[in-house]
Amino acid sequence: MKKLAILIIHDPGQHKDKGADKPDVVVEQITTVLQQKGHSVDRFPIPSDVEAFVSGVRARKPDLIFNLAESFGDNMYQDVNVAAVLELMGIPFTGSDVGGLFMAQDKVLTKKLLAFHGVKYPEYLTFSAAHIETGGNVRFPLFVKPQRADSSLGIHAASLVQDYKSLIERVAYVHETFGGAALAEEYIEGREYYLSVIGGLDPQVLSVVELDFSGLPHGAVHVASYDAKWKARTKAYKGTKSVIAREISDELRSRLKKVAREAYLALRLRDYGRVDVRVTEAGEIYVIEVNPNPYLERGSEVAMSAADAGIAYEDLIERIVEMAWKRRRELKAGMLTPAAMSGSVRATTRTAEKTAERAAEKEPAEKPEKGEHKAEGKTAEKTEAKNGDKGEYTRAAEKG
Repeated sequence: MKKLAILIIHDPGQHKDKGADKPDVVVEQITTVLQQKGHSVDRFPIPSDVEAFVSGVRARKPDLIFNLAESFGDNMYQDVNVAAVLELMGIPFTGSDVGGLFMAQDKVLTKKLLAFHGVKYPEYLTFSAAHIETGGNVRFPLFVKPQRADSSLGIHAASLVQDYKSLIERVAYVHETFGGAALAEEYIEGREYYLSVIGGLDPQVLSVVELDFSGLPHGAVHVASYDAKWKARTKAYKGTKSVIAREISDELRSRLKKVAREAYLALRLRDYGRVDVRVTEAGEIYVIEVNPNPYLERGSEVAMSAADAGIAYEDLIERIVEMAWKRRRELKAGMLTPAAMSGSVRATTRTAEKTAERAAEKEPAEKPEKGEHKAEGKTAEKTEAKNGDKGEYTRAAEKG
């Protein structure tokens, strides 16, 4: 492909309290790859002022932006707004657009979209300051977390509650620590898998990765907690690891990939994403999270999954750039509408298919069967993850 002037935008450095200003290691890794591919690369830590952000991008005159934004200033909801500004500026960028980022950020909206597509998810309740919303008849145990957060913020062993008293206490903790609504969903006992997906309207699901909990102490809750992801000195961190799922049947592998593809398309993600699922002992698959623009470090689950599928890390990064650049060329040539770019063509097609099926059957469609991972302001937990145990290294890099 054409050699481009690429601007990597990313959150500011992690260690300002220690007198340093070093970004996450993934920024350097992607910079190196893109330079090796012949591109001209610049990096821009996103300032907390909109005018400074816009003028900074314009001054660098990029052909394309590699978007690694996870927040804007101290507001970790506003990675969506960063994408919106780029769209207004007319600059092509990697990863999901505003629609995909917004829909995936709201876990309840995610569930409603999955329901339309017939994808199973845990039943849930939400607790906001104003009201309680239910998505079905829920049963204990429940798992309580912020409705809008990622990186396992707010997720600990204490998030699993067995009774009403513990539920209310955990909901109060989420409200006080993160603000916004608390989500309480049925805890799905089973094995946990990560499905990395790349592409747009016809996405490819890569090799299946399993989160192995076998190193945890006896009786420990099997969840991808905040400690397990970020706090290297904890038993949860040391006792979990991501591995390629070798010992699963071809039938289960096929079903996992089908569910991941449906969830990815339902939320209109593009370029790359990750779908996290739980599989019960009976073989039922439940989608736990749908993640746009997941972590792209060399040892991450996305990179691991791609490598096992025959896509080297360097080629994965280049492919993401190619997809973003192709959208720009096709849009300019009038070959691709903005709606198609965000995946709504797929949604429209799915709607038409469902309508046709219902008409053919001459009866109402059955209700989809349902079953038994940014806080406003940087929390102390997030700061600890960036400034403490994680340091300049990543979970994936340390654990290999």
